[in-house]
Amino acid sequence: MNMPNKLTFARMLAVPFLIIALLINHVSSNLIHIAIGKYLALLIFILASLTDFFDGVIARREKKITNFGKLMDPIADKLLVTSALIVFIGMGLFPSWMVVIIISREFIITGLRNLAATKGVIISAGLLGKHKTGSQITAIIITLISLCIRDTMIVFNSWENVLWHAKPLDIWMHYLLTWVMAVVVIFSVISGIGYMIEHKDLIREAAHQ
Repeated sequence: MNMPNKLTFARMLAVPFLIIALLINHVSSNLIHIAIGKYLALLIFILASLTDFFDGVIARREKKITNFGKLMDPIADKLLVTSALIVFIGMGLFPSWMVVIIISREFIITGLRNLAATKGVIISAGLLGKHKTGSQITAIIITLISLCIRDTMIVFNSWENVLWHAKPLDIWMHYLLTWVMAVVVIFSVISGIGYMIEHKDLIREAAHQ
């Protein structure tokens, strides 16, 4: 296994550690431990996201672009992103229907990739797909930073007492994250439609078999 593929595999291995860090409150009620868990989750997610950048750079520089990388790199991205979003839904950070749309898009495009693979065609991530992934990573980092700030303020007993225009900061955080996720939903829908239009002949052929 070459280095780019190792980085892709490492991104997938990071997923359970990210989930554990986010859900540390289920094994410890210590507020400091919970806050540290959020910072750890932020670190894990950033490092895992960087592997997505470096595996592509190394693969292109050393001309080690493989079918394994084309197929598994998008899957690794989906595992990392969807795992975080599902946990966030459990935390009630933004409307669940947004994540349903995002994950549904991922299932549809994964199905399209599988369909293409049966015909010997590898669908790699296009420009719209990369923008979609970038918006998701940005949104998750913003969410994790917000959680770090919130939990740090809870540790110092200041979260519930701080108001901004008579509204608790957690309400403002919910508004912020909802709008951030709305941008992700838009990118997800547009990129999904783009993939389907680009490969409409493949879909049409499969529908008539």
